[in-house]
Amino acid sequence: MNRQVDPGTSRQRSLRGLARRNFMLSLLLFLVLIGIVFASSWRGSLGMQHLENEYKDQFRIEQFKASLSNIMVPMNDFTLTAEEKNFTKLRQAVADYRKSYDSVKAIPGLNGQDQKALNQVAGLMSEVMNMANDVADNKIPADQAAQVTLLAQNLVLAAQKKLSVIVSGLESRLNERSVQYQQDTRMQMYILLAFIVLIVLLLEFLNRGLLSRAVVVSKASSSVAESVGDILEVSELQSGATEQQSRFMERVTKGLALIADAGKKMTVNIKALEKNWKIAASFARGGAAEAEALAAGMAGVRESMIAIPQRVAELESRLEQVAGGLDRIQDIADESQLLVLNASIDGSENVPGSFTGEVQRMAGQTREYLDNIRADLQLAVDAASRVAGSNDDVKQLESYLESCGQTVDVLKRLESVSLKNIEATLILLQGAERQSDRNVKILQALQHISELLHISGDKMKAHKEASARLSEASESLLHMS
Repeated sequence: MNRQVDPGTSRQRSLRGLARRNFMLSLLLFLVLIGIVFASSWRGSLGMQHLENEYKDQFRIEQFKASLSNIMVPMNDFTLTAEEKNFTKLRQAVADYRKSYDSVKAIPGLNGQDQKALNQVAGLMSEVMNMANDVADNKIPADQAAQVTLLAQNLVLAAQKKLSVIVSGLESRLNERSVQYQQDTRMQMYILLAFIVLIVLLLEFLNRGLLSRAVVVSKASSSVAESVGDILEVSELQSGATEQQSRFMERVTKGLALIADAGKKMTVNIKALEKNWKIAASFARGGAAEAEALAAGMAGVRESMIAIPQRVAELESRLEQVAGGLDRIQDIADESQLLVLNASIDGSENVPGSFTGEVQRMAGQTREYLDNIRADLQLAVDAASRVAGSNDDVKQLESYLESCGQTVDVLKRLESVSLKNIEATLILLQGAERQSDRNVKILQALQHISELLHISGDKMKAHKEASARLSEASESLLHMS
């Protein structure tokens, strides 16, 4: 079972925050320590540089002091040998002195007394240089050169004594600064040691605070370890349930995918059915029109057949009249032939024989034509009699007309049914399309749910792994505490 952690610990700062704070403070203290060491080193190097500069100044003055006697060497040589080649050495010694004096004059470490003593040295040496120039320019006789040289030597010794005073002052100041530098160095060392001790004490204090927090965290981690065990069990159960739900949703998604495919096929079939019904309606419409035209034609034929007997009677009367006319024509032809015969008999001389023969031939042809016409008229009369007696055909035609009317009604009803089927098919097609859209949306929603379940499963696995790592961390923290 889970155990609740002391609520007071939740108000305390986290162990990582304390460790980070201690690290930042330690880093800051060490940076300050490094800064102090660097400042001390810089001040020490600066003091050493000052000491070194003063030592160099002292050395330069000693060197300048020793170089004063360089002027006396060529003067002594000239006094002893009286050779003019020593004049060049003398002039070179004077030039070297002036350069050395200028460099010594520019030393920044000289105080007022040193500058005064240096001016006195310059005055003495100017007298010596005047004497040297007089000797070099032969202004002084050779027999007096020894006295001048002795005087110049005394002046040089006096100048060297003045320089010795300056050197002694520099040396005393150098010793004082050296002692001060040692004292400053010792004080800096004490300050540095005190700061190091302060850093150690402060780190010890911070570590004690961190240790007390670690004890609290250790107690909390013991309860966390137990809670993590329960979380792992729940995570395993929930992970298994999520996997089962994911597999179930995959099967449902596959089933809906099949249903969606079937819906698409059904839509195609409904469109084909709509097309067939349209074709059937078109055929029914055309058949009804043809049947109506046929019925109209048969009705006209029926009316004509009903009027046939009357027309046949009229035809028979006219044929009888024609037959009577033919008989009269026959009689006239016979009378004409008799008249011609009589005329030929009575006046054979006046009537040529060819004319009589021609009249007889024409009378024979007329008789033949009349016989043919009578035969045709008899055939017409017989045919009219047969046509006039076709009442059964009229009745059969009437039955055909009734059948044609029924066919027209059936075709019209078929057209009406086809149109209604087309409307129903359109409604069914719209419903199928809406259902297909719904199936697609449901399929997309289920696929999204399946993806969410997969993501949830992955997160549950990650949560399980994190819980396992947390359990391991709690155990290791318990061992460490």
